[in-house]
Amino acid sequence: MAGIISKRMLCPNHIITWVISVPFQLFIDGFGLYCNMYRNITDFYLISTRLPASERRRRNNVYTISFGLHTTNFSDLIGALALGFQSLDKDIDVEIAGEGTVRIIASCLAFLSDMPQQNNNAVIKRLSATQSCWSCTVTEHQRHNMSFDTVANSQYHYQQLHIQNWVNAAPTTAMRDKLWKKHGMAKDQSPIFGICPCLNLVTFFPSDPCHSELSGIFKMVHSLLITYILTANSQKEYCQILQWFSFARQGS
Repeated sequence: MAGIISKRMLCPNHIITWVISVPFQLFIDGFGLYCNMYRNITDFYLISTRLPASERRRRNNVYTISFGLHTTNFSDLIGALALGFQSLDKDIDVEIAGEGTVRIIASCLAFLSDMPQQNNNAVIKRLSATQSCWSCTVTEHQRHNMSFDTVANSQYHYQQLHIQNWVNAAPTTAMRDKLWKKHGMAKDQSPIFGICPCLNLVTFFPSDPCHSELSGIFKMVHSLLITYILTANSQKEYCQILQWFSFARQGS
């Protein structure tokens, strides 16, 4: 069930029966409908975060919001959805028979996408750029460094906004392009702000949750551990320990 918020806090002078909070995640994905990835469709799916993990995986609980054709500009597509999402983020009042007026507040907590799309969402250049991480300032020459301090070299929301304003104030186009490349940032502000005005450019974009868990990087690391790192005796001991783990009923 959605969380119930005190109506005294949100509407002290209004006749509201209930105030219901419905936080959600927005999954943005592009898939090829024309047998190649050069002409793909960008689609938006809404997933309620009030549901447990087992329920979030059910198809019936993943709601398709929109499809954008391969000729559609991403910013235009966001613009078409912005008004509706902003209204939900602010609040809408719904009359329910027998309940009176119910105020619903639905806010986006995070955006889910693969890594290239997350870079687009955070206005960061793609993985082939000199700097392409929206969480830290690692460069292409430092990616092999396993001791790189991602905490001391973190990215911050207001820091990125400050850099954008600073670069836009540069006097020449050549200078601006050089600075965009140096900081690994795209030229335009993230269109996602239209959907989520309180967007945080760092924390709202988890690192590729769509492919990294159990079927991507983690799967490769686990195979490497079992096949090449553990000895025969260690493999048996690891298997015995693993049997005590309580996995999700529908987990892999």
